[in-house]
Amino acid sequence: MKIWQNFKNFHFNKSLNKGLISLSKQVSSKSLSFATAKSIAFLFNAEDPEVISGIEKYAESLRKKGKTTFLLGLNAASKDVVDTSFPCLNKKNIDWAGRPIGTLIDEWFNQPVDVLIHVSAQRNELLEYITALTPAGLRIGPATDNTRCYDLMLDVPADTTPQSFFKQMENLLGKIQVRNESTLL
Repeated sequence: MKIWQNFKNFHFNKSLNKGLISLSKQVSSKSLSFATAKSIAFLFNAEDPEVISGIEKYAESLRKKGKTTFLLGLNAASKDVVDTSFPCLNKKNIDWAGRPIGTLIDEWFNQPVDVLIHVSAQRNELLEYITALTPAGLRIGPATDNTRCYDLMLDVPADTTPQSFFKQMENLLGKIQVRNESTLL
């Protein structure tokens, strides 16, 4: 059993490293300022209705401010398509090594966004993988040892709600000043 898990982890990490190398070759001149971001994507575990509701409310508030939002949920406990107002990955969208597969994830990876927010208080390797390989100017998520996935990590308690997650995020982003947004020549 341990040999199989090591084999799966090897291929999962090999695929992640290959994707990160490919992504790093794409030079992004996007702004890293949350205030000036035009498109914001949310990635989250879609098994808790309260979490879904909190994220949808926040996304709606951003849409009212003129921002474009994208939501992608993960319901790894379900084999069937879950009826939601947003795209949702399930067991059928995860391969033998624990990597996301299918047209839904291909479309997600081909949709560049200014900011990607992985809304969670707990580590989830699959969501970290998706976060790392999503073309985004700024990636925000929970604190983890896997630092290559995020530009900004939030250290939040395990019982954090989406509302408190967003409040801490906005507080930290409000303290960050972007002086020279375009430093690439």
